[in-house]
Amino acid sequence: MIDLSKVKNILIVNSRSSERKLTGMVMWGALAVASHYKTAIPGSDVVFLDENNEDNFFEKFKEVLKTRDMVGFSLTSMQIKYTLPLIKYIREYYPNIKVIGGGIHMILFPNEDYGDYFDEIVTGEMPKDHFLHELYPEKVLEVFRKKRAQVISGFNCSYKCTFCVNSVRNCKYESMAPEKICAEIDYLVDKYNPPKIYFRDSGILHSFLDAPDPRSLKFHPKVGSSWEGFALEEVIRSYRARDEETFFWATHNQAELDLLISRGNRKVGFEFKYNSSPRLTRSMQIAFKDLKLSELAVIFPGTDEFPLSPHVKAIGLKKFLSKGLRK
Repeated sequence: MIDLSKVKNILIVNSRSSERKLTGMVMWGALAVASHYKTAIPGSDVVFLDENNEDNFFEKFKEVLKTRDMVGFSLTSMQIKYTLPLIKYIREYYPNIKVIGGGIHMILFPNEDYGDYFDEIVTGEMPKDHFLHELYPEKVLEVFRKKRAQVISGFNCSYKCTFCVNSVRNCKYESMAPEKICAEIDYLVDKYNPPKIYFRDSGILHSFLDAPDPRSLKFHPKVGSSWEGFALEEVIRSYRARDEETFFWATHNQAELDLLISRGNRKVGFEFKYNSSPRLTRSMQIAFKDLKLSELAVIFPGTDEFPLSPHVKAIGLKKFLSKGLRK
């Protein structure tokens, strides 16, 4: 086992998982590992490199290696293909650097033969108590400033979808402490002033609103915001839209669009209204024209579908979702 008391200069790497980079997204697992080492080892110099958020990743990787004692990789199975060439480079040019492998692949396959690639395999989960902002990639912070900030409310999932690793891990949802979530939101708003705050976890929002049941939520002044956030998330899911395909749009003349999904040459816009009779607004007309939208839909809690103009339609959320996944 590597003696961490003798290790001060550490590089934690999150390699890509496909040819498409997940630019602007926080890689929470690898970030948690880097933050843990930075916090747990006094006087340590920890560098976090995320291939998804670096334009010249390999050049930066080679430069950082010159001063490292240890390199750690947090891996899913899909990342191994892109990680092995990095480890081969370390072995060839910096044979004295210790290489550690961990992450969900090692947890699932602890007895796999990893050959000489790793000096140590970590088959358990490290603490997920810290996410140090000083380690966030600049491209992530740019998204925080211009688009939206990301706050994690918990790890793992209570569902057991067959396509997800949780179905074989039999893990339980681990929520973050509410006070930590509140502190993180306050910090991000003060530091980066993001244009929008979306609660993708409606349960957390309802907890903040002190609305623990449907009746208290129904009469809460923020019920509209809650429903609109829920509907927005369901529309994103129906398109299987990636984070980099989804946008909030606004102009200086106060025209705005709740959700823009841009995929290839096709742009689709959505407004979300918590009322039974949505109407066409000037803001919608401006959005349709300026963004050159393929279509614009107003999602509301009803069950009907009707036109608001030749290019804009209103459709109830239930009916919209009943049409299945979009392309």
